[in-house]
Amino acid sequence: MFGDRRLTKHTIATIKVIDFDLCEMHCYNQPNCVSINFKVLPGSEGLHECELNNATHQSHDNDLQNKKGYVYKGAEGTCDRAVCENGGTCQRDCTDKGYHCVCPPGFTSAHCEQGNNNILAT
Repeated sequence: MFGDRRLTKHTIATIKVIDFDLCEMHCYNQPNCVSINFKVLPGSEGLHECELNNATHQSHDNDLQNKKGYVYKGAEGTCDRAVCENGGTCQRDCTDKGYHCVCPPGFTSAHCEQGNNNILAT
């Protein structure tokens, strides 16, 4: 957990919650969520901002930015050890590996390391 830090560029949902624990629970229930950004919003009737992220600082350290008022927490899990290349995104699942890589357009294979030469230029 990192105080005054926020993971940027990987937010998949932003919700309002009453506390940090509820933010973590929402992440646990979202299959693509592997980390959270939490921000206390003063004067917001007890609700705070919870950002669910589909990446952690382990694989995207450059996206972990200093941001006053935020708390960042990355989940430990199978995606911490996975390497999804070429901008691929790791997602937890129930396979024997415990994860799979979602490859960006033009890339295939288990870790998105193979370019797809069959894409036609338009």
